[in-house]
Amino acid sequence: PSTPQIGPYKVQCSSKEIYHFCTCGESAAQPWCEAPGDRCGKVPEFAPRMYQPQHDGLKIMCGCKKAPDSFCNGTCALLYADINPVLTSIYSFAGCFVFGVLSTWMAHP
Repeated sequence: PSTPQIGPYKVQCSSKEIYHFCTCGESAAQPWCEAPGDRCGKVPEFAPRMYQPQHDGLKIMCGCKKAPDSFCNGTCALLYADINPVLTSIYSFAGCFVFGVLSTWMAHP
């Protein structure tokens, strides 16, 4: 599937409605499919995933289309790391350095 967004979609959902989650990533109405049915209207190899929320409210839906479910599980972070390895390495080094300084400072007698 294509990746329409690196990061989750925050959408308001109603428990009275049935939604069709786009699995191909080509829909203009992300994260929902434009043509709910057996097959995707733009990429027939994909089928929209039916979603009916149990409760009303804000839902965090997958934007990268790499998660195994409709909900975001953090796979976007791995995709971001694959696309931006240098920047991710800098962030990782900075985080480890700060953690090392703080933990050494707290553990020092």
